[in-house]
Amino acid sequence: YRFIKGSDNLNIGFVAQHIEKALIDSGITDLPLISTDDKGMYALDYNQITALNTLGHLDHEERIQKLENELAIANALIQSLLIQQSTV
Repeated sequence: YRFIKGSDNLNIGFVAQHIEKALIDSGITDLPLISTDDKGMYALDYNQITALNTLGHLDHEERIQKLENELAIANALIQSLLIQQSTV
């Protein structure tokens, strides 16, 4: 996005209102990630957003590892059953 109309500077960031909605939809209402000034302008606390994103990433990595382990066990069981069936 361009922070100032007519500026050539391109910025990368989040739309605070989108983050606010996502947090509310997730049931997260007690984190001070978003603030508004007296003019109604939104601001994000990027340090906390980074921490929240990192925590989510770590949770997903743990879940992926668990699912990969379960898949390996299921595949081993399938192979065992196929071998048993071929010897019958």
